Amino acid sequence: MSADDETPLVAHKAHPAYHQQSGSSGYLVPPPSYGQVPKQYQGTDVVVVGQPVHHHFTQVIVDMKPPNYLVLAIVSFLFCWVLGLVGIIFAAQVDSAWASGDRDTSMRYSMLAKKWSVAALFVGMVLIVAYLIVAISLGVAGRT
Repeated sequence: MSADDETPLVAHKAHPAYHQQSGSSGYLVPPPSYGQVPKQYQGTDVVVVGQPVHHHFTQVIVDMKPPNYLVLAIVSFLFCWVLGLVGIIFAAQVDSAWASGDRDTSMRYSMLAKKWSVAALFVGMVLIVAYLIVAISLGVAGRT
């Protein structure tokens, strides 16, 4: 395509994307082809703008090893050993799944290690608070 073949993009400030054809039954008519001036705007105030610019973007995806949450799992083991042990097992499998090239399994194990570890922390905290409430209430009741 030479420079003579390129027709500039023509636009008008009142030109809608689709206009209703006068006297039609209400059907929408698509805008004119690229570079053509609509019949209703021929001979009116037309603004000529340059050719549209096309940008090409390249997306780079960097695979990063997911966190294994092993420290969180070990700490949660101290609060509730049953759930914390499950968290430790999943946390230990994250690195081996990543090393074998199984990205999806590694991500799943990481997510499960975090969920089980947080659950162990939560259950452990609830049990500690419940124990303190019972111990304080029995201690206060035993003194009177």
